[in-house]
This record gives sequence, structure tokens and C-alpha cells, in this order.
Amino acid sequence: MGVALQSFEGLIDPLVAVFGVGWCGGVAGVVTSWIFIGRDRTIRQLLGEWAEVGRGHPPGV
Repeated sequence: MGVALQSFEGLIDPLVAVFGVGWCGGVAGVVTSWIFIGRDRTIRQLLGEWAEVGRGHPPGV
């Protein structure tokens, strides 16, 4: 990737820089969302399994 960026050396104008920063921010946001969605799905699954285990026992025991 470094070679690809070096090929654009001298061609970077402010508009390209703004779009590049925006694109990187968007990618970071998507990756962060995937991480939290995956964690939420795992927690929800574990809580559901825990609730199923608790249904077989009388309350207060």
C-alpha cells in the first residue's frame, strides 16, 4: 500500500485529503460497529441460555 500512496505523491490537494480522511473515518466506524454487534449477539445468546437453565429450578432455591 505504501507504493500505491507514493505514486500519488505531489497530486494530493485539499479536497482529496478531506475525502480520504472521511473515508478512513467511515471504515473505522463500520469496523467498530461490527465489533459491538458481535459482542451484543454473544451476550444476548449467553443471557438466553442462562434464562433457560434458570427455568428448571424453583424460585428461592
